[in-house]
Amino acid sequence: MADIQNVLDDAVFAKLQANATLRGYGIFNTFPPPMQERPRDENGRERPFVIFQYSGDRLDRTFDRRMFMTSYIVKGVSESAWPDEASRIASEIDDVLEDASLTVTGFTHIACLRDTGIRFSEQVGGRTFTHAGAVYEIWEDA
Repeated sequence: MADIQNVLDDAVFAKLQANATLRGYGIFNTFPPPMQERPRDENGRERPFVIFQYSGDRLDRTFDRRMFMTSYIVKGVSESAWPDEASRIASEIDDVLEDASLTVTGFTHIACLRDTGIRFSEQVGGRTFTHAGAVYEIWEDA
């Protein structure tokens, strides 16, 4: 059986990357993304970006089936104390992922559903970043 986290990382990245708006922001699975890969505008200012991160999974053995429910945090991040940019990205992410069909190698895809919204600001190296997005539950039949 394939490793659920690795194949889901690939599937979530592919789904996000297929959207031209999100692709334009830059999509990463680490925060903060590597300095040399961060998107910048024409003035050299850092642009908002998308972060997706595996959060955890559980194996459900119901009715003689093995199903994985895996949680992913997917969010927009902007260097701002205000949530406007990050919230716009979060809305685009919702449009892409809510009830999305994912291609997950080695598994039968069942559902991708928004679970819990998230929004917070944090200080990193004296800079304020606002995060907005959601936790998504992804169900796969093993």
